[in-house]
Amino acid sequence: HKLGEIRAVTKIVVPIDKYIRDSQKLFWIICISTFSILIFIFVLTRIFVVKKQKESKKLQKLINILDEIIILKSNKKIYKVNEAFLKFFNIKNSKNIPQNSNLALVKSKEFLDINFNRPLSVIKEQIQNTPKEKRLIQIKDNYGKIHTLSIKIDNLEENSELFVIVLSDI
Repeated sequence: HKLGEIRAVTKIVVPIDKYIRDSQKLFWIICISTFSILIFIFVLTRIFVVKKQKESKKLQKLINILDEIIILKSNKKIYKVNEAFLKFFNIKNSKNIPQNSNLALVKSKEFLDINFNRPLSVIKEQIQNTPKEKRLIQIKDNYGKIHTLSIKIDNLEENSELFVIVLSDI
């Protein structure tokens, strides 16, 4: 009686053993595939990050060549400034720029009254609706000296939330 039970179990288990081996192979195939995909994603991400860093360095070099004060800004954050900005405001490092700065603008009836805390699209429209010869603002530098500068603003790219603000000494 016991020998018959063993034979019956063997007839059931032996065919299942084949499926267990197949499922183990499938498990390893899935593991290796998943690992390969993760490595592929990591490599692609690394390539794009390096490319973006190179482009960022190129942009920084380009804006540092200019004598004008250049600010790359969204409505919420200043992303980049050039060396002229750092020198003008006597800031040692671009990481030390206050994000909610209104650029120490001097209010005067003769010059544009711009609030840099407003949406930049509104500021852009305000400036574009002002005749070119009147697109002037006054700003205090870090030493309190007042400078009169012309101002230009435009989107970095079409439909972009990033704006380029250019302040030129006149």
